[in-house]
Amino acid sequence: MPASKNIPSLISTILTQGISLKLQPADLAYLAALRYWKETESQPEFSEEELHVVFQNVEKARLDDNSEDSSKRCNDVIRRLLQQHLLICLEGGGHRHHAYLITPLSEQIVDSVCVGMEASKEALSTLFMTVATHLREIRDSAEQGGNEPFWKLQVEAPLNITVNQLVTSIDHRQRQLDQEAINTRKEVVELLKQDWQNSINQCEQLLTSTQNHLQDLQQLLLASCHELRSLLDAISRYCEQASRHDAINSVIRLEQHLDRIEHWSSERMNHWEGFHHRVHQYLRQFVTMDERKALMERVRKASEVIRHCPGICATPMKNRWPDCGILNHPGRKKIWHG
Repeated sequence: MPASKNIPSLISTILTQGISLKLQPADLAYLAALRYWKETESQPEFSEEELHVVFQNVEKARLDDNSEDSSKRCNDVIRRLLQQHLLICLEGGGHRHHAYLITPLSEQIVDSVCVGMEASKEALSTLFMTVATHLREIRDSAEQGGNEPFWKLQVEAPLNITVNQLVTSIDHRQRQLDQEAINTRKEVVELLKQDWQNSINQCEQLLTSTQNHLQDLQQLLLASCHELRSLLDAISRYCEQASRHDAINSVIRLEQHLDRIEHWSSERMNHWEGFHHRVHQYLRQFVTMDERKALMERVRKASEVIRHCPGICATPMKNRWPDCGILNHPGRKKIWHG
């Protein structure tokens, strides 16, 4: 949020604009397809015909049996997106046809939903390296110093825009990793509910792989944040020497963002280790119960045998010796005198 904005003015602006969002899955898929088309074809604008071509791909993926005309459904989706400021129409004139563009809001929504495809260690490592490269350039510019336009263009603007956007991208990927961890927990719980005896190995594999993944990310985040923090410290020193208070405030905001990244890493690791421990306790409890159940089953079977052979327990023990035969055998010699 820009520094000139405050919460009341921000709320007032949004309420005045009257923007509301209500996206169906097909609408979101359509936006994602348009965004992908824009990137692959390197064209920011769409003709109405191209909008219908992209929509046909969404229709094929849906496998919808609705007999309603596809062209009409496409026009309905386009109208909804225009009303929600997710698509804008540039009216043509003369021989020029209407042109359509997806808005930055649409791109941010699609990126937020699809960012999971890039929420990997490699993607985070690349982002951190990009941030570090920009901060080195900013540090060198701050060390060099210059006039007012130089500080604004070479130091303050990159801190406020480029670096802040990259750090925000890292934060978005952390949110996606949170969602992946939640999905894994749900999967483990469902496996244990269905057939825990046959799911122990699978649960253990899921738990271990997720914990190893989080440990790798934690090491990456801590090491990268340490490097970025040292660069920000150097930038802050040069800005203080030049009394560039706006740049100093930007550095402070970025340092606070790094604090949140580090805190997220440690907190999520602790939460996952706690969940891992609780699952193991749960499994140990049921394994113990299963052993007791097996023992009770053996006792039950033994009692069934005894019940069907009543002669085994019908005679008192002191009178059972003659049943053994050998004690009163005629050929047996006495070896003691009573």
